[in-house]
Amino acid sequence: MLNKYELEKVLKSGASNVEAATIFDCGVRTIVRARKTFGLDRGFISHGNHILSDVQNEILTACLLGDGYINFSSRGHSRFGFGQAKRRRKYVEFINELLKPLSVTPFFETRLDPRVKSGKSESWRFYTHADHQFTDLREKWYNPEKKVPSWLKLSPLIFSHWFLQDGCNSPEKRALTLATDAFSRADVEFLQERLRTDLELVSTIQGSKQFHLAIGAYECEKALSMIRQYNNFRCFRYKNRFIKKKNPNLGASKLNKSIAEQIRIKWKNGVKPPLLAEEYDVGVVSIYNILSYRTYAVTST
Repeated sequence: MLNKYELEKVLKSGASNVEAATIFDCGVRTIVRARKTFGLDRGFISHGNHILSDVQNEILTACLLGDGYINFSSRGHSRFGFGQAKRRRKYVEFINELLKPLSVTPFFETRLDPRVKSGKSESWRFYTHADHQFTDLREKWYNPEKKVPSWLKLSPLIFSHWFLQDGCNSPEKRALTLATDAFSRADVEFLQERLRTDLELVSTIQGSKQFHLAIGAYECEKALSMIRQYNNFRCFRYKNRFIKKKNPNLGASKLNKSIAEQIRIKWKNGVKPPLLAEEYDVGVVSIYNILSYRTYAVTST
């Protein structure tokens, strides 16, 4: 009778099923059945009985909130998959490296995509080996569609990588948005509460059928300070931007006839509208409306 540990040792030395059958003087089918009985699939042989670390679990949580997924398998254990656009190859390689020895080498993929002008999308992606830990995670994250597990807690690392994958930064508006359209309203409300409780970030839910979380100006800088700790990727550098108010006492809500008159005088003295917009912390359209007397017109006496 085959011994699990002897068979494992032979397989880990690089022997194929045929070579193992020769070594143990048995049929190839006997080796195949023994591997299945002992749980010695190709994934186990390559990565052993690896237990996910805390950091790996946090990265997986971030990716499952974002662009990651776990494939269902009816014949064995599930596997995790992750991909990004072609220009984000370095980020895919970073996630892949973090998940070793469970991850497999990333590959380049081209798919037909009518939504893209060229008719095809190009991306880098990778899968992990099938593993019981991914099967367990799938049971917690899918029912049958993706859901947010009730035990989830957010950390700066989870939040940052979730934002890098599914977040949008509007620096001019000083606002961040997290796309949560893959989740139900109840799940989005739960994530909103987790942001508030775990990270002290206040957000609002926007949308009627597909939802997203918006983090406004007062919380934006705090959120970005977390994200910058983990965002050293050139492809995501634009997501670090934040435009501070030059004068907190100005802005569209602070405009009045007196300030409008100051703006007109400076314009007559040669200051360009874009510079006036920056100085008074308003949009260029607001400046043009003032200059054309559409708003804050001088009342004749």
